[in-house]
Amino acid sequence: PVEADNGKGNSAKGNGKNLTMNHALAMLSFRIYNDGTYNNEGKLTKITLKNSAGTTLTKGSTPTMKIKDGTVTPGSATAVTYTRVIKEGSTDYYQIITTGSTASASVATTANDARDASKKFSILVMPETAASSKNDVQAVFAIDGVDYTVPLTKNGTTIQWQQGKDYLYSVKLSGTELSISGVTVANWQNATGGDLVIQ
Repeated sequence: PVEADNGKGNSAKGNGKNLTMNHALAMLSFRIYNDGTYNNEGKLTKITLKNSAGTTLTKGSTPTMKIKDGTVTPGSATAVTYTRVIKEGSTDYYQIITTGSTASASVATTANDARDASKKFSILVMPETAASSKNDVQAVFAIDGVDYTVPLTKNGTTIQWQQGKDYLYSVKLSGTELSISGVTVANWQNATGGDLVIQ
C-alpha cells in the first residue's frame, strides 16, 4: 500500500491506499537462435529498430498520459530509431545459441530448444495501432560484423502494439537468411517493488 499525507490533516497516517499501476508503453522483445545451418561465430552485438518509411515507429511530438485511465497520447507522429547495444558479462556480444548434436551452454539439440533457451533483448516503444505497408518497421541485427535486416510488418497488416504487452519476436538465423519465425504476445510480469510512503 501507499500511504499519502496531503499535509492538511484530512487523513491519518497509516491509512494506506492500494494503487494499481500499469505499464504506459509497449515492449518489443527479440530472441535470436541459429537453426544449425549458419556456420560463422554467431556473435550478436547490436539490435536497431527503425522505420524504413513513414512514422509507424514513433516517439511522438508531445506524449502525454492520462492519470485517470493511463491512456497515452503521443501527439504528432515523429519518426524514431532505437539502438540496443549488446553486452553480456565481460564481452561486447551475445553468443547466439545454435542447434547441434551435442548439447552445451551455447548448443541445443533441436531448433525449438535453441529458440527457447535464447536470451531475449527488449526495447520499449510507444503504443501503436496502425495500418502498415511492407517493411515500414524493420529490425536490424548486427551479427559477426554484418547487418541483417528483417521487416516486422507485412503489406496490408495492422500493427497493434498495446500498452503493457510484451511482443516477443523469435528470429531464426540460418545459412541463407534471417527471418521472423514467430511472435508471442504476453502481459508484462508483475513484480512487487515494496511499500512507499508519501508525506
